[in-house]
Formats: sequence, C-alpha cells, structure tokens
Amino acid sequence: MPDNHPKAIASLTCPLCKQNNACANLSSAEQGQACWCAKPTISFPKGLLEKLPEEGRGQACICQACALAYQNEES
Repeated sequence: MPDNHPKAIASLTCPLCKQNNACANLSSAEQGQACWCAKPTISFPKGLLEKLPEEGRGQACICQACALAYQNEES
C-alpha cells in the first residue's frame, strides 16, 4: 500500500542544505536568546523562499549559511 502521508520535515534542519539551521526560536536549549535571523543584515527575499521544496515550505527555517549565500549571489 503506498504511503500517502507527506514526509515530516525536521524543524531544526534547513530545507535547502539539510544541515542544522541553528534556530534559537525553536531550540529548547536557546530559550530567551534572540535568533541569528533577527539580525538586520539577514533577509529572506521571495527568490530565496521560492527555492524551498514545496514540502519544506512553512515547516523549517532556512539556515544562516543558505540565507547569506543567497544574499551574496544576488549582490
């Protein structure tokens, strides 16, 4: 019988590179600390978000390395 359930996306895994996204907002070990994504030098433009696989959208945060790499590609 085919599995009709979507694969679960790990919330602490970047959906682009599959590495740890170091999200302080979701990590219980980082409670009370601002996440790296709150830095004013970080952005998540529409083009970067469109790179996400459909099943990863809204499921897990993009990591800092992928966000910065995209920013560098676009500049």
